[in-house]
Amino acid sequence: APDRHGSFHIEMQGSDIVCSDGSRGSAPGAFTDIHISQSGNLITFDNPFEALVEARTGTLDQYRLPAGARLKKSGDFVANSYARITYDETVAEWTTINGNLARHSISGTIRVANIPNDQLGICTETHAFSGYRID
Repeated sequence: APDRHGSFHIEMQGSDIVCSDGSRGSAPGAFTDIHISQSGNLITFDNPFEALVEARTGTLDQYRLPAGARLKKSGDFVANSYARITYDETVAEWTTINGNLARHSISGTIRVANIPNDQLGICTETHAFSGYRID
């Protein structure tokens, strides 16, 4: 696998929120720095969705695990993680990060599925992101 460890500055676009009951909303974009470590073809990195939570709630008081993924020779990766975050209440959340990690840049999408309450059902949002190496 290519050597891709280091720190990157990530910028995420705003996204529509679409719920299974047909309701819609919007989620703000955000930016953050993430550190990527690599062992063979395995990479781990700070889950960039934390910055989106902070943009929405103004706080990062929820503990979140780093994202882990397998890095292909092409630079493509898919990372899945589970965490709990707080909007107005605590919700369950699945985060899927698809991307491509080049030597000096990173890009992809972050898709979040959460269940804010029984009335809305499952809501999803997909944020496009891109970034560049900072070290």
